[in-house]
Amino acid sequence: MHKLIFTSIITILVVATSCADRQAEAKRLLSDAILATSNGDYNRAKLLLDSIVQEFPNEAKTAEAARQELERVEKAERERSLAYLDSVIATLNKKTPELLKNFYIEDEHAEPPVLIHNSQSTRRAMERCFVRAHVNRNGALYMSSHYTGTKHINHFAVKASVEESYTLTDTVSEPPYNHAFGEGGQVWEIVKFKNGADQNTARFIADNHDKKVYITLIGERSKYRFLLTETDRRAIRETYELATMLQEIAQAEAQKRQILAAR
Repeated sequence: MHKLIFTSIITILVVATSCADRQAEAKRLLSDAILATSNGDYNRAKLLLDSIVQEFPNEAKTAEAARQELERVEKAERERSLAYLDSVIATLNKKTPELLKNFYIEDEHAEPPVLIHNSQSTRRAMERCFVRAHVNRNGALYMSSHYTGTKHINHFAVKASVEESYTLTDTVSEPPYNHAFGEGGQVWEIVKFKNGADQNTARFIADNHDKKVYITLIGERSKYRFLLTETDRRAIRETYELATMLQEIAQAEAQKRQILAAR
C-alpha cells in the first residue's frame, strides 16, 4: 500500500515537472518570436509562432497569445510589402516617361494600346525590309517582320544572327498573323510573331544592339537576308527596355492588389 502511494506521488511529480517544462518552453518560444518580430525577421517569427500553436495546444494561454502575435506579424509583413511595392512602382513610373517620349500609339483601339518606336513608324515601313518590336501598356512585347520587293518570298519565320550566334522564331504561316499583298508591281509581306512566337528575338537583338545583326526572312523556296540598321537595333533595344519596365510595374501592381485583397 505504502509502495503504491509512493509510486503515485512520483508519477504526479514527474507529470507536474513535465507540464512546467512545456509551459516554460512555450513561453520561451513566444518570447523569441516577439524578439524576431521586433527585429523585422518575420519568417523566423512565423515559424516560432506556428510551432507554439501546433506543438503546445494544451498551453491555451500561450497558444492564444501566439495566434494574436501571428496576426500582428502578418499585418506588419503586409504593410512592409506594400511600402516596398509602392516604392518600386513610384521609381519605375518616374523612369517610364523618359522612354515613352520615343514612342507613339499605333493602335488606339487595342486594349491596352500598342506602342511603336518613333523611328519604326508605319509611314517609314512601306519601302524597306526590317523587323519591328511592338509593346502594349502591360509590357507584352511581340516582333513583326516586314518585306517589300517585286516578287513574293512568302516568308514565315525570321532568323537573327550575330557571327555564330542566332535566334530563330517559330513558324507563322496562317492569317491574320501572316499577311501578304501587292499593288503596281510592288509586293509586301508582314508576319506578326505573337504569344512568344518570336522566341526571344527582341531580347537577342537588344543584347547585341552594338553589333552587326543580320536578319534572314525564311520562306519555303527562298530567303532574304539583310543587315539590320543601327536605328532599328536601337529602336528594338529601347522597346525591349520599355517592355521590361512596364512588366515590372504590372507585376508590382498585381502583387499590391493581391495583398490588399487579403487584408
